Amino acid sequence: MSAKPVFRGQCLVISILFFACPLYIPEKVQIKTEPVIYLPLGTPNSLQNHMDFSINDLAKSKPALSTGGGELALYDYWGEYGDTQAFIIKMKLADISLGTALPPLPPALPGVTLPDIEIDFGKTGISPIKGTQPGFELGEIQGVLGKYDGLRFRSIPVYFYISGPDSIFENENVTVSIKALNGDDHGIPLEGADLLSGQVVTPQGLPVFPDSEDTPMAVSLSPKPGTSFDLKSILNQDNPPGKLDFYYEINIGKITVKYGDLAAVKEDLETPLSAMLVVALPLQFDVVKDVPILSEQNADPDLKAIHLVDEDKDLFGRDSGDDESAGSVQEILEKMQSLIIHVNIENNLGLAGYAPIYRARPNPGDPEENLLGKINLSGLSNVPVSRKDSDYPFNVWVEMYFGKGQGFDIKRPAKDPSVLPLKLSLAVTAKTRINETF
Repeated sequence: MSAKPVFRGQCLVISILFFACPLYIPEKVQIKTEPVIYLPLGTPNSLQNHMDFSINDLAKSKPALSTGGGELALYDYWGEYGDTQAFIIKMKLADISLGTALPPLPPALPGVTLPDIEIDFGKTGISPIKGTQPGFELGEIQGVLGKYDGLRFRSIPVYFYISGPDSIFENENVTVSIKALNGDDHGIPLEGADLLSGQVVTPQGLPVFPDSEDTPMAVSLSPKPGTSFDLKSILNQDNPPGKLDFYYEINIGKITVKYGDLAAVKEDLETPLSAMLVVALPLQFDVVKDVPILSEQNADPDLKAIHLVDEDKDLFGRDSGDDESAGSVQEILEKMQSLIIHVNIENNLGLAGYAPIYRARPNPGDPEENLLGKINLSGLSNVPVSRKDSDYPFNVWVEMYFGKGQGFDIKRPAKDPSVLPLKLSLAVTAKTRINETF
């Protein structure tokens, strides 16, 4: 790649004094200056196609529900996470009537006060039949992490909602237990499977969801229930299952009803008992070890680096060390005092980490060989280059890593398709020393 040098920052003026008589023109003119030459190097390079870290569109490939497991819906979530990409998974657990649990009313007898009636719901606890537990495939969610075992979900909050007849919730009468099961292994409980165990629950208004899964959910969950748990320990396991199922038990204890209140209680029990899980899935990650995120497309796929110029040429368009076709660029480099590469990474994904910059193909066995410097994944960084390092062939290779100990949020894609998720551009400033006699 060749580039036309642009001189900036200095103006060279040669003054020749003319005397009235005799006219004198010097035989030699000496020029000394240190101009700064700016060399733009091509157009911004989109790094998205070089990334192993793919941002899957979960809304277009919805997690599948296990056979007979109820109903599931997934929405793009614009609620409390701002411009962070997030999803909401609504999972229906139960929607039943308890009216059939009420025993036949004994006839009223004149002058006889009937005792209170005890209604035992113990035998009508609500739980799924084995093999029909609600759940969803984790493949698409795991696709967000890809093969990066150094990334961990920061938090996957799950909220348990329940509503129903007021009479059954009196005196902390309703409890819930939930276990996480391996849907690929006959419902075997996972490590840390007990998500809730005999948790007393109170009725809560259910959140309102859009009519269509194609419509983003633009408001925060409201109201939020008092019963919740975090799913991150399950999803962050080294070998999570391909399918996650939930076994649940909603237990209703005994209630005591005065005979005179039986009619009102019977009517109350016609109110359906509804329960659901709502999973919030924000793409927020913590990095527990350095993780490479680029994949070389043109050469060694295990190198985890990309080069920005074809390998048969160098950054300054030279085919060899004495290539005259490089013209003025070659002359500038021969007189170079210092050279600085300006690397601008426009990061619209929200990624956090660092990028090593190399002057030639990185050596996996010696990461310091050919290394020019390391820069952040956002903004403009300057990388100084020594004269020796600029010798032919001078290319620029880039690696990118999520940095250990850092956290980041994946940003929602820009509505403008011309805004690249991640792009890189280069320029070079060369300071030269000219000391010529003409």
